[in-house]
Amino acid sequence: MPERPFIQYTFEQLADKFTEMKDKEDKSGLRRLLEELTHRKQKNRIISLSNNIEAAIKKIEENEMRRLPVGLNTTSDRPYIQFYFYDLENKYEEIRGDKDELKLLLAELKLRRQKQRTRTLIEKVEASILAIERTQADKHFYDCLEIIKRKIRQNTSIALTLNENDEQNVDLSSTNPVALYPWQKRALDSWTKKGYIGVIEAVTGAGKTHVAMAAMIDHILNGWKVVIVVPSVSLQDQWYKKIHDLIQELPNEYVIARMGGGQSLPAQRPDVLVAVINSAARYRLLTEGNKGLIIADECHRYGAQQWAQALEQGFERRMGLTATFEREDDGIEKYLRPYFGEVCYSLGYSEALREQVIANFSIAFIGVSFNHQEEAEYKGHDETCKKMRSKLIEKYHVSETPYGEFIKDVIRLSQGGNSDGEATICARRYMTSFSKRRQVIANAANKIACLKTLIPCVQTAERTILFSQTKAAAEDAVKLLLDGGLNAKVLSSDMTMQERKCVFADFEEGVEDVVAAPLLLDEGVDVPAADLAIILASSRSNRQMIQRMGRVLRKKPDERLARVAIIYVKGTVEDPEMGAHEAFVDVISQSATRQQLFDAKEIPSIRNFLNTMKL
Repeated sequence: MPERPFIQYTFEQLADKFTEMKDKEDKSGLRRLLEELTHRKQKNRIISLSNNIEAAIKKIEENEMRRLPVGLNTTSDRPYIQFYFYDLENKYEEIRGDKDELKLLLAELKLRRQKQRTRTLIEKVEASILAIERTQADKHFYDCLEIIKRKIRQNTSIALTLNENDEQNVDLSSTNPVALYPWQKRALDSWTKKGYIGVIEAVTGAGKTHVAMAAMIDHILNGWKVVIVVPSVSLQDQWYKKIHDLIQELPNEYVIARMGGGQSLPAQRPDVLVAVINSAARYRLLTEGNKGLIIADECHRYGAQQWAQALEQGFERRMGLTATFEREDDGIEKYLRPYFGEVCYSLGYSEALREQVIANFSIAFIGVSFNHQEEAEYKGHDETCKKMRSKLIEKYHVSETPYGEFIKDVIRLSQGGNSDGEATICARRYMTSFSKRRQVIANAANKIACLKTLIPCVQTAERTILFSQTKAAAEDAVKLLLDGGLNAKVLSSDMTMQERKCVFADFEEGVEDVVAAPLLLDEGVDVPAADLAIILASSRSNRQMIQRMGRVLRKKPDERLARVAIIYVKGTVEDPEMGAHEAFVDVISQSATRQQLFDAKEIPSIRNFLNTMKL
């Protein structure tokens, strides 16, 4: 997080930000705003705004005091009341072995605004308290055991009485610090009963990672080596941090290492290795003589020959994680199912809602029209696509289905090197027309016009994620939102990892209201909690649409609805009334709290629909 996030703000923008943060009771944000004002020339209006901010902070703290648990009645019972969140994080590292201090820290965190980072730290503090209690219970158990042994050696009768606290604390099976939802326990049990081989399929946001973490802990405690394969460096960072924090709770020391992303495979194999797939596919991950468990995150990604090389036969136990165990080619049948077996547990939207592990959601399909020029361009490219597709299938025997195999064959033909030059020309014409048709849809002017009408919905949302097909479309959307008084940023693949982290930090802190991205947020990336998704360019992939939905489906502390707006061009390949997203629509129609088709001209109805945040 930058030290002065509001350094570029004008006074008017600072005043608007104050009003926004005051309404949201964002005490941390107000303090940073107050700090910024200390750097400004102390004119009357600056002093007046500073006084108003101080008064707002005081009122928030008074409200917090009213919510204090019984027994905590004064600010002296809140030693961390003045701490910024980053100070609280540092304090946690300092006191993680002190149960009493951890309880005070936990009480403070529960009084704060429940942002994603706050909830994450609460989970860590609760886990640390639980670990201390388990350690104390284990010590008491072993103290009792030593007494029993001594009595036996002395041939003395034993009279051992456990008090009511002892009875619940002498359970040696509780060495795994990962707390699981009921569905996660069932998933882990099903995987175990299938011989520790299988795929766990669950909608994005439900908590697949926790299932894998529990399996990982059980295995390293029993001397197994665990390798976690991920598709990207950003996912590697997320896994590594979570595992690093988790193994601190274990009684013994365990070694965790990374491979890929600039990290080499360690000569001495660690207990847990987090490997990026493009590196994992080039090296032997499990050394001879070791028992191994492989966990493949986003396992559907590895159904290609070059990535499947990482799936070593030496791993006796195998767990695949995915939101949807499907591909558009034959990679599932050819590589993944022979290795991981079948899906051993599946959690869809309906089940996840019943288990209360994702937020209830509503979804609006909003149809716009092409202008005359766009319509003519689309029809020309669409006609060429259909004509070339038929020719490729009928004359050159390209696979008709699945779609991924069709595309794979077309790409192969387009690269040339075959005896029939006409086939290459045909394939290249298809690829060119397909790309241009998609661009016309993605950049349709009326999609941006429709987005403008949704600005009031974005203003009432906690955070908004916008998905586009291209960087240019994302930039156009962000410019529109900035002009509408919102703070928005584009997140693109040409940014450095540090730049992306800064955008995410600003988004989580509420400095940015909207993050817009072309494809980058589709899979795997841990995005700060948002409650509104706007999809400007929908995908033909059921998996990709489910991934996008998952970005807003994480549970909300106030139980508000997650909302999704899909803006599509009517009469095109992305129109649901013409069969687009058929599998996706079938899935969500059974689970959505509300879903409705709108014409983009129905502005009041659309706004009312998307601004409804409670069941």
